[in-house]
Amino acid sequence: MRNHIMSTRQVYYNGTEKSNRNGISGYTEPGWSFSGTDIIIGKQGDGSRHYKGLMDDIRIFNKALSVEETQALMHRRPDVDDPNLVGYWDFDEGQGQIAYDKSGNGNDGVLGGSLDIEDSDPVWVESDAPVGICTLEGIVERNLTDVWNAKVSILEQLYEAIAQEQALVDYMDEKFADRDLAETSKGDVAKAKQKIMGAIRQEEQSGTAVDQSIDKIDDAMDTLGIE
Repeated sequence: MRNHIMSTRQVYYNGTEKSNRNGISGYTEPGWSFSGTDIIIGKQGDGSRHYKGLMDDIRIFNKALSVEETQALMHRRPDVDDPNLVGYWDFDEGQGQIAYDKSGNGNDGVLGGSLDIEDSDPVWVESDAPVGICTLEGIVERNLTDVWNAKVSILEQLYEAIAQEQALVDYMDEKFADRDLAETSKGDVAKAKQKIMGAIRQEEQSGTAVDQSIDKIDDAMDTLGIE
């Protein structure tokens, strides 16, 4: 005699419920269980419909998580002593054929179909998933690093613009100095040069200010021991 089961499936995206399906039904044979059954992540059990995308920080619990629990765990590493955590793969290995189960339950995973390296195996990539940063220290470090990178990028673009403007002024000096311009008078060229030079001076002042602000961010990061 088979046993009929009913279940509920809920899907959360960024902590918000996107799907809630009640009344999913099925049948089990007497004594049937998942024990000893391999779990395949990224394709169907028959090997079809491969997932095309990136994966990181996969956890499996032996209970349905509430929305509050889901939101609390979004950016945090799970407690490996949680008795409900049966599998946790953070994919921090970065190489090799084994994705180790960090839950302590020994459910290590194999990339692809075997321990042999094959062309069809998934490829390790560097992850920028915001996991483990939602402590006060983690948030401060992440934000300060982002600010530092943004300021350096601004400074680089600013100096590149100054170099291009200076090159334009030099070109105007070289090409227009002794030429009788048909449509643009030498006076207009001189005025344009003055405006460009004024822009360069302002940008140089801005560059100095940004450079000084980067030094202050550096000091703050040094104080907090952030490399």
